[in-house]
Amino acid sequence: MATSAQQSTPLNPVQIHLLQMFNYSKSEESLNELKNVLSQYYQNKLKN
Repeated sequence: MATSAQQSTPLNPVQIHLLQMFNYSKSEESLNELKNVLSQYYQNKLKN
């Protein structure tokens, strides 16, 4: 069976910050709120 080698790449500052933010989301409700805020932010960025 062939296996593919996976390379790991370092996280960039945005990814690290997002991981830190999601670390504070201890409930499903707070996780959903954070996801909605991020989605709205990027939707607005695409419109402008």
